[in-house]
Amino acid sequence: MVDPIWPPNWPETIDRFVYRRDVKDTARAVLYRLREPIGLTAFRIWEQFSTEPTESDRVSLTDFYLFDLDSVLVDHQIAAGERARLRVLRSLLRIQEGDLLRHRPEEITRIMEGEISQILQDDQVDAREAWLQVDLQEALGLSYDEYSRLARATIDTKIRPWLEGHRGPISVDLQRRLVALDSLIRVEASESSP
Repeated sequence: MVDPIWPPNWPETIDRFVYRRDVKDTARAVLYRLREPIGLTAFRIWEQFSTEPTESDRVSLTDFYLFDLDSVLVDHQIAAGERARLRVLRSLLRIQEGDLLRHRPEEITRIMEGEISQILQDDQVDAREAWLQVDLQEALGLSYDEYSRLARATIDTKIRPWLEGHRGPISVDLQRRLVALDSLIRVEASESSP
């Protein structure tokens, strides 16, 4: 039986990442142990190591998580199985809230800009896009304040051209865009995804 959270090409995904990034030491061993993550034995992957992962290992494991997250976000949504896999990976790789932003702030910014731009493409935020924000905040390991700050920075770069080109009364089109932007930064972290 195939586990629904691990895609069929999971071992190849790990191999491709390790090969392309030339991952070394403990991080490499941990990722290879995750090639077949079925069962609770995966949660004991750290038992074989006598030391905690080095900072270099932590960065490599963070990079792998972001590599997987990028593949999840290709369709600009996070399905239930993908959400579960990301949660399990964060636990297995010992990624804590704030680690991704601390180790790879430019990657987090890139992901946020891409997803927010996609959400705002039609100048409105529908229910699916609102849930994506909640999932994205969790997947990126961001607090509500961190997510809001990054979302506002992205929104600021999008709204500036609209406002700079505007003269006179606010048009209905601009009002609609401002409402969409306002609703985008109101992420309810306490709610759970459907």
